[in-house]
Amino acid sequence: MIRIKRYFNELIIDIKFIIFKMLNIFINKQKYKNLWVISERGRDARDNGYALFKYIRQNHPEINVKFIITKKSSDYLKVKQIGDVIEHGSREHYFALLNAKVLISTHLLGYTPDMYAFRHLLKFKIYKQNNKIVFLQHGISKDKINIYGRLDLIVSGAKKEYDFFKDFLISYKENIKYTGFPRYDTLNNIDSKIILLMPTWRVWLRNCNDFKKTNYYNTYQSLLNNKELIELLNKENYRLIFYPHIGIQPYIDNFYSKSDRIIIATFEEYDVQELLNSSSILITDYSSVFFDFAYLKKPIVYYQFDKSEYRKKQFEEGYFIYERDGFGPVVSDENKVVDFLSHCIDNNLKLDEKFLNKINKFFVYNDKNNCKRVFNEIIKIL
Repeated sequence: MIRIKRYFNELIIDIKFIIFKMLNIFINKQKYKNLWVISERGRDARDNGYALFKYIRQNHPEINVKFIITKKSSDYLKVKQIGDVIEHGSREHYFALLNAKVLISTHLLGYTPDMYAFRHLLKFKIYKQNNKIVFLQHGISKDKINIYGRLDLIVSGAKKEYDFFKDFLISYKENIKYTGFPRYDTLNNIDSKIILLMPTWRVWLRNCNDFKKTNYYNTYQSLLNNKELIELLNKENYRLIFYPHIGIQPYIDNFYSKSDRIIIATFEEYDVQELLNSSSILITDYSSVFFDFAYLKKPIVYYQFDKSEYRKKQFEEGYFIYERDGFGPVVSDENKVVDFLSHCIDNNLKLDEKFLNKINKFFVYNDKNNCKRVFNEIIKIL
């Protein structure tokens, strides 16, 4: 039933695009002249898109730039205070899509009213990309990913990723640029006693009917109620914030903890950038968010309890081998996670030298000029 509803919604969007495409010849094109459109997923502004938008508004007011976001988003007012917005899915959104000079997004087709529907339109050549297309990325790619559509600029966040892309994405080779991620300009260490538990999603859990029976749920539910973990938080006056990926957020009400020091964080209430800045230790699995944390040179542990299943069902391993290249230990047992946290706190959060050396080699740029480099590369393609 969910799948049928999804297909129906995509069909409606496809029809709307065709109608607006026909009406496009009658509209006044002046307000779309030299327009730069920036978006993330249409429902948020917490990533490379928002960081770049803010930079352009503050440093290049001569640019006609607008950010696409729904009014229902908790980030809407934040964006509105900085510059002009286009409401996601609105008539203006469709016309901007057809007339903008450049379309910029953190996700493939993230600037469209619906990424899935427009992928079909692109495939059947109903939607033609006549604009310049910039792919900012949502996170540093470490696994083998599928890239589709025309991309005039692909932004890379790290040197090793850039080298990997050059070899892996042969058809896009000339359009890949190592600039660093715009959002890295906004990363700052804030001293606070917070442990961030931030795992990624699982593709096989999409539209899951028995979420409480899954290994994912039971593993994290167990960790959230681990006796030794709770004792450690109480003893050291720490808090732990569990902030699962947006793809898992629909199931977040299923999680709970016996401790009031453990917070189950929702997407609407918490901003990931603020959490990264304010947290002292990160527990993750395969989420590329650990690169942001490493950029800040803070301790990380990879809790990979389902590695074989993840590799089989979601992403094939790329150039980044966690045991070899990781910026922290890789564990599969929750007690070892707690042991690592205790070790970090006992050592005043000092990063082990071997992990610090890996981080310094991975990030060549650490100068707060990432937005500037990305902006300059966009100017070049225009």
